[in-house]
Amino acid sequence: MSPPRCHQRLKFTRFLPVSCHLAILLWICFVVVCLSNQTNACILLLNGWEAAPLRERVDLAEVVVSGRVEAAYKLNRTKSGTYSADVRILTVYKGEDYLKNVSKTLSQTSNLNSTYLISNFGEQISCYADVDSGKKYIFFLTVYEGHLSGKYDDIFGAADKFSEELDAKIMKILGWQSWSAWSSCRRNCDGGMQVRKRRCFNSTSSNCKGVIKDFRHCNTFPCEGVNNLLKLFRINNAKNQKINSKKSSRLFTVIPGKSSQRQLSTLFPSGFPHDFSLFVTAKFPSNSNGYVLALTDSSNKVLLGIWFGTKLLRIEHKELASHSTETAAFHVDLLNQRWHQFSLSMKGNSVTLYFDCIHEHSHSILRSGRAYVGNNFTLSIGANVTCKNSSFEGYISQLVLSPDSNLAKKQCHRPSINDDATSKVSLTDRQIITTTERNFLPSLPPEKEQSVADKCPTLCLNGGKCITTRANSTVCLCPERYFGDRCQNASCSPGCFNGGECIEVGKCRCLDGYRGELCEQAICEFPCKNGGQCVRPNLCKCTSNYSGTDCSHPLCDRGCSHGGVCVAANLCSCRQGYTGRYCDTPICTRRCQNGGSCIFPQQCKCLPNTSGLFCEKSKCKQVCLNGGRCSNGGCRCSKYHYGKRCEHSKCHLEKQMKPKTRTYRRKIKEEYVTRCGSRFMRECRKTVLKYIIVSKEYLQSSPQCSQKKQ
Repeated sequence: MSPPRCHQRLKFTRFLPVSCHLAILLWICFVVVCLSNQTNACILLLNGWEAAPLRERVDLAEVVVSGRVEAAYKLNRTKSGTYSADVRILTVYKGEDYLKNVSKTLSQTSNLNSTYLISNFGEQISCYADVDSGKKYIFFLTVYEGHLSGKYDDIFGAADKFSEELDAKIMKILGWQSWSAWSSCRRNCDGGMQVRKRRCFNSTSSNCKGVIKDFRHCNTFPCEGVNNLLKLFRINNAKNQKINSKKSSRLFTVIPGKSSQRQLSTLFPSGFPHDFSLFVTAKFPSNSNGYVLALTDSSNKVLLGIWFGTKLLRIEHKELASHSTETAAFHVDLLNQRWHQFSLSMKGNSVTLYFDCIHEHSHSILRSGRAYVGNNFTLSIGANVTCKNSSFEGYISQLVLSPDSNLAKKQCHRPSINDDATSKVSLTDRQIITTTERNFLPSLPPEKEQSVADKCPTLCLNGGKCITTRANSTVCLCPERYFGDRCQNASCSPGCFNGGECIEVGKCRCLDGYRGELCEQAICEFPCKNGGQCVRPNLCKCTSNYSGTDCSHPLCDRGCSHGGVCVAANLCSCRQGYTGRYCDTPICTRRCQNGGSCIFPQQCKCLPNTSGLFCEKSKCKQVCLNGGRCSNGGCRCSKYHYGKRCEHSKCHLEKQMKPKTRTYRRKIKEEYVTRCGSRFMRECRKTVLKYIIVSKEYLQSSPQCSQKKQ
């Protein structure tokens, strides 16, 4: 049986005649009944199918939203095989009025960031939309008996995977242009405001649902104790440049070859802070790289650097006594010729990046507790220390340093358990404030910010305060580190590291192999010895004198000669017949006589005219001195000496120092990174010993005859 030819493609549309609707439905019912026991029923229906236009699906759906699936109840299905899912709403494109009459999984007062139970999902093999927990989708819905339900105006049509491209298309269908970039923050500290705009391109703005402007707070940390590095370095002000189409007197330019440098001690007499927050707002050109900020030593080696390149921001840290550099790499795109805001928190062994007020990333690096103090360090802005006389070209409007590592999250983003996209708090008078902090509300006049606990439909938990908005709706204003419509959810700051999960304020549930309040400490089954530190589960980072999985194997820089064994750092246990730190000195139980030297165990190297195991035999009755030679039982002296043993000098001898060069082989330790494990999925550090040729220059004393004796 072939499908009815009422339309060239099989799709569900309201624009077909009623007769075609009936014919299509009858044909679908027939196929489903006939093939109900076949797993490829929907596959047969797809023969010749084309997806319905997005505009048509948006028009037909009563509610269109984006959201994250919190839980998909696939084990609890209806007789028809469908299941429901808890979805946290992130953006309402259409149907906000419908959502007011829809039941939520919790008693909540706002549609945005509220969780709804949505039904009518299922297997794709049965033509349903299939969703997974933890993923973001755009949902096309209808309201059925007071609940949200997936709407199928097309096969699989109730949900599409979220993308920025699809988000922009839906906004355009609903009459909106894309949002502009956020404006610059009005203040570098003590709190400022940013705004972004969009325009309705329909005939009248009333045809577009939503608001034209969004606002968010920025740089809410106090000015006290922070350092504005742009002013300290006196970088040239670029008054004619523009930031977000508005002239700014706080925009600075970095020109190639003009990087700014200052001696560290003049800026920070007590040393560069060990823990700190760094706030940056900058625009970098494409195909460039360099250090936004770099701390270097007298040999121009980077001790602490914030480096950027193609889709990469890298934090570099090097201990003064170490030959290796610890890095934390963040894969973010800074070279798209847009303005970016990002802040860094360095606290102990953790590095946290807050990027563009949306994303939060954390890494661990190994650091000691010592600060950089002294006159031999240089702090640079815009330098490319790997290439002499070179620097990047770009624009910086904010470069602020604070010794408080907890302030980084206050540039315009505060961490939450799920790193959602920008959330919104909706007010019915068409005023919307956009923020990444889920419990954020704009400042209200005193008469509007009064407590209305007696009118609050829900109980605000964990010290939350119930307030009323300008539209007389009530919401919970949550204290720091709590969020949710009832302040029922806790957060961990600056976030759980190494895959940990926040279960209550400041407490994380860690994955196997990690521990600590924020899961910041790795666990090594065999404790790291001899000063080694556990940096990954069962992986120790050893000091330069030890190696092995638990740093129990000592290393000797020059190696142990003549079969000796390294038993401690640069200390060998020697075989019989040898001694010395590296077993390089042979032992002669009897002293070598007549100027002889011990070269092997119990074996001497004798001077000319002497012999014997210990050079005890001589052809002359007395040993000839000062280079004299034994001849016919006596000594034959050089032209500068005389006497029976050549013991007297004919002139004054002066010692002169002559340069000499000595070349020898030296054993060194070299560390490298390789892939390991059953599938080469882990990253391991290994050590190999190798020899290098070393030349050493020194001065040797040599006697010279200055003048003859009188």
